[in-house]
Amino acid sequence: MQTTITVNRISKLLWEHIPEFAPRTPDGVRVIQGNSFRLSDGALYAFLRWIPNGDWRGEAELRYYCTILSTSDLPTPRMLAAVRTAEGTLAVWQWLEGADLRHEHRSLLPDAFTLL
Repeated sequence: MQTTITVNRISKLLWEHIPEFAPRTPDGVRVIQGNSFRLSDGALYAFLRWIPNGDWRGEAELRYYCTILSTSDLPTPRMLAAVRTAEGTLAVWQWLEGADLRHEHRSLLPDAFTLL
């Protein structure tokens, strides 16, 4: 099981599967931490997450996001794409600057945890 992925592999997957999100410069994709990345290429920004096969938490998050959270009233980033490969899934979300539910809309945290 491949648990990590490189920036070069991320760039290649984007070019192969969703070229509209592919970085135009070598530093267009940067590691945030672990399997989380930021795509910043001119006016295009996105949050990328590599979910290797067998990562049940990542797979559950993706499944919940695609079903429950996509139709809820919670202020969550919009999922833009998901690229499934033999090794795992590259998920692409809208990049939103700023705080998360811990800082804004804190009253919605119980609803979010109930959904998850």
